[in-house]
Amino acid sequence: MSGWIIAGIAIIAGFFTGKISRKPLADIIAWGSAVVWVIAGKLCVSVFSPAVQMLALVFLLFTGMKTVVVVYRSPRASRLNFRRWLCFVLIWPGMNPYAFEPGGVEKMDWKLFGRGAMHFFSGTVLLCLLAGLLQTDLLSLYWLCLLSFPAFILIFHSGIFEMEAACLRKWGIAASPLMDAPQRSLSLGAFWGKRWNIPFIQMTRYTVFKPLLKKTNRHIAF
Repeated sequence: MSGWIIAGIAIIAGFFTGKISRKPLADIIAWGSAVVWVIAGKLCVSVFSPAVQMLALVFLLFTGMKTVVVVYRSPRASRLNFRRWLCFVLIWPGMNPYAFEPGGVEKMDWKLFGRGAMHFFSGTVLLCLLAGLLQTDLLSLYWLCLLSFPAFILIFHSGIFEMEAACLRKWGIAASPLMDAPQRSLSLGAFWGKRWNIPFIQMTRYTVFKPLLKKTNRHIAF
């Protein structure tokens, strides 16, 4: 129960931290709270299984970093109301708070939804084939586990979350896919810096690269 209380406090505190207009103060509170929630969560769930502890700590760290990117995203206070903040924290893994601000076009993206459904179906078929291979000796367990990663990426990152992004656009939330066709990358820099795991790219851009760019030159920051 105490873990749920910590999670609730972290969500509410994150919303009000984003409303602080004095950015140096907001930065300190955002980073400090991210550390505090993780430590408090660790203490509260230490009696549970390692899997439960991991999930709790991931959620609290995720919530803390959501607060940080909202604070860092611009010099003004957050325009997210509490409902949009909850959506940003609880139902969307992306790290771009701009998408959740008011003013987006309310239109379902059926093309994106269809692409996500196709990816989801492909990943499910691949996972079922790998599950069937468990009963044979054609591939070792190591290779089966390794091949399961593309299946899960197709199911979740390129499947469920693309369909979710398409649905969120119906409510004026300009959510974008978490992957941008990484197979089309022409260089390693394009793969890691533009197309693969976009939430991580967004998070580091707002909290690391842009602040460094203000104090140093482009080569050091990037």
